[in-house]
Amino acid sequence: MSVLLITSLFAAALAFHNNISRYLFSISRDGLIWKELCKTHPTNGTPHNASHVHSVIMLMLLAGMGSAGLDPMVHIFAIGSAVATLCI
Repeated sequence: MSVLLITSLFAAALAFHNNISRYLFSISRDGLIWKELCKTHPTNGTPHNASHVHSVIMLMLLAGMGSAGLDPMVHIFAIGSAVATLCI
């Protein structure tokens, strides 16, 4: 049962990451944030710069919450889900 939970959480995290990367790409393409984020990978056509920026932000957030003694799964996922729901 725990294998199913872990794989579903991984799939959800991957879907969130892809979605946020594409949002950053779109916002950058519209000129609202740093223009480097709207460049796509020459071979795959994916917004790899936006994906890297999102990964770095999330790693810093995880490290910060971990050093503060907070549970990243409870706090980041809950807050991130609430913000994502309000943005939709």
